[in-house]
Amino acid sequence: LAASGVDPEGSWDDAMKRTVNHADYRALQTLGDRKAAFERWGRERREAAEAAARAEERRRKVDFLTLLKGRPELTSRTRYPEAEALLGKEARWLALADEPEREELYEEYALSLERKEG
Repeated sequence: LAASGVDPEGSWDDAMKRTVNHADYRALQTLGDRKAAFERWGRERREAAEAAARAEERRRKVDFLTLLKGRPELTSRTRYPEAEALLGKEARWLALADEPEREELYEEYALSLERKEG
């Protein structure tokens, strides 16, 4: 299906138009089997894309926390706006595009520092 240019988010009709003249089209005997295979393929592709997006988001969060841990000038008393002034231009800081999430992760990091200090 991918070789025929079928979009996993596309419709069954579009998939049919793109694959009906392909040699592999006849691999499955019935139209019902072909449609079930298309739906399964689309679901698997969407799940793989979602898993890749989750992994990328996880990597960004780990990179963000690694950035914070690598800056000894950050203490439990350093507030978010100060940290943003220090690190706001860093790629790992900007990789987390969601400002509230970035702030929440920073506050959790500051709390962990506070626990270690006290």
